[in-house]
Amino acid sequence: MRVRRLSLLLFLCCHVVFYVISGTEDRPPLTEKYRNWLERDVFFIITSKERSAFFQMENDRQRDLFIREFWRQRDPSPGTPRNEFKEEHYRRLAVAERLFSRGTSKPGWRTDRGRIYIILGPPIHRQYFDHPDIYPIELWYYQGGKSDSVAPFFHVMFYKKFGGGDFILYDPLTDGPNILSHETSDIPWDPGRPQFDAEASFFGGLTKDQAFGGAVYGILYKISPDLAQASLTLLPYGSSADPTKSNQTLGSVNQYPRQRVDDRYVTEFLERKASVEVDYSVNYIQNLNIVKIFKDASGVDFVHYAIQPEVLSLDTYADRYYSQINLSGRVSDLEGNTVFQYTKSYPMEFARDEIPEVNSRPMTIQDSFPLIPGRYRFNCLLENTVSKEFTSFEKEIVIPEPSGALRMSSLILAYDVLEADDTSRTAFQIGEMRLIPSLDNRFFPEETLVLYYRFYEFGQELSAGATLIWGVYRGEKKVYEESRKSRTYPQKSEFLARFPLADYKPGTYTAKVVLKDNKGNDVFSVQEDFFVLEAPISRSWINAKKIDAEDDAVYSYLIGMQLLNVGDLNRARLRLESAYKKNRDSLDFALGYSEVLFGSGEFARIKEILDPFLGTDIENHAVYASLGRASQGLGQYDEAIDFFRLFMEYEGLHYEILNAVGQCHRALGQNAEAIEVWEKSLELNPGQPDIGKMLEKLKK
Repeated sequence: MRVRRLSLLLFLCCHVVFYVISGTEDRPPLTEKYRNWLERDVFFIITSKERSAFFQMENDRQRDLFIREFWRQRDPSPGTPRNEFKEEHYRRLAVAERLFSRGTSKPGWRTDRGRIYIILGPPIHRQYFDHPDIYPIELWYYQGGKSDSVAPFFHVMFYKKFGGGDFILYDPLTDGPNILSHETSDIPWDPGRPQFDAEASFFGGLTKDQAFGGAVYGILYKISPDLAQASLTLLPYGSSADPTKSNQTLGSVNQYPRQRVDDRYVTEFLERKASVEVDYSVNYIQNLNIVKIFKDASGVDFVHYAIQPEVLSLDTYADRYYSQINLSGRVSDLEGNTVFQYTKSYPMEFARDEIPEVNSRPMTIQDSFPLIPGRYRFNCLLENTVSKEFTSFEKEIVIPEPSGALRMSSLILAYDVLEADDTSRTAFQIGEMRLIPSLDNRFFPEETLVLYYRFYEFGQELSAGATLIWGVYRGEKKVYEESRKSRTYPQKSEFLARFPLADYKPGTYTAKVVLKDNKGNDVFSVQEDFFVLEAPISRSWINAKKIDAEDDAVYSYLIGMQLLNVGDLNRARLRLESAYKKNRDSLDFALGYSEVLFGSGEFARIKEILDPFLGTDIENHAVYASLGRASQGLGQYDEAIDFFRLFMEYEGLHYEILNAVGQCHRALGQNAEAIEVWEKSLELNPGQPDIGKMLEKLKK
């Protein structure tokens, strides 16, 4: 879609906002079941996009399917019976209700303590302070790492205002230490005083007595140094005393459960909600799959995988047969945080005379992607959008950190080896050789078993004196075995052996590879079982996409985004900058590089990178949000508002974007506009105490 002039877009944006607001008035009210789910169960974790989509469901069937998809998107182990995220969330909800309902008219989950508990879980340590000179205070200690924007260690403080009522969340920026003591709570708090100058020392060159009037801080410090520290900043000792840093930490905590999920699935769900009566879950089909890890010539680890659905269903139109396969992958760390995810489409179309051949053989999709070192779960989902059939698998993947130690690759059993062009890359391609693996290790006598493996960091000592033994065994019986000194092998670290199976009787066999040092000790030993069948089987036809090997910008981008997701900003910048410089016309590369630059505050550079895309057809509307953030960072608030509203015209209302628009209006002195926008943000997501506090201030 081509970009039009901003004045027209802003006019349309106003109509979009009116439509969204007014459109909800005509919808019938939700029943108690769905109202409780939306307003209690997922109140703190649902995104504004998901919330808006839920109101667009037209019947209970669609609502039930949406709820199931909502939890599936958060499932750290798709394909297994349990959804650990959902279980833990409802456990926290129940605990919050039990622990924090006492002494308050609110349900426990709606209190400040309940909200933090639901979002972050139980603190690693919890202290209660009941002292005659201060109001009751609770101090919770958390270890971060849940988000790049959350500190590695931080406090969360709650206090009873004026000594009564419920515990409320303390914010050093908007509350200040004086509010914690009945002795001085009537003294106005001024967070803009010089002690919070980020360029100055911890107290801006002032003594504690000068900075805090010699009252509250001294009281708190005598009770507990940790308590005194937390009254200034929720961050640990040695951190900046600027209370805005604490405010940012609280904001990051509030947004954390919504940032963990990629809610782009909502768009797809809404597109097919008219036919959502066709339930994917009853159309699960079995699959064969395989996942192997190999390094490329540059030393980058690649995940090679293949999936073969049990059936390939086709639809027909005008003498043509077609199908549409969507392949989605998600790599997450063991805590469930997404490191890498993608969706690829495989459209297929066949003529009538091709159908007998297509039906006689299964179909296999092969793919590969680079992956940074770590221990992960890899979830793969294949959906046939024509037949509404789906299948999936999950594997654990370990990519070791470079150590210089000897490593052995995955062992592959293949039934064919093809010549490959080394100017392109395809799954299971190594150099000029492409392996065609058996997904279930089944072979028949007319085939030749191909055994492939590689060693990495094959040192000089092993190269000189190591012995390599490989063979085929049936139980304890040796069927074939061969050994060679590694120095006599042509490739040293790369080994390929072929075993014609013509003389093998049907049954189960074991392929085994052993590396021994010069003293005869086993250094490595790997093996895999395989099966020789009585009769031939139909081998699958393979669908695999190619990427030019010379254009490694794609791989630099993928690795850079993974590094960004795990918080390694320096290495992420090198990769993403490299990808962008190799292809400045790629919007994805430009957005990836810009995301790193936000971390270093290079707003002008971001605009320089993204501005050239404004005159083009744009499918990824995130460019408008990024330009809005960059303009806001430069103090160009009117332009920032234009970009943010442009984003919302295409993508709908987002409370995070509305908050940014409100901040821009506030900076321009347009308080009425800021109030209007922030009120709309709270309608979309009421669980934003910071926005609520700012609204209260503006309305006074």
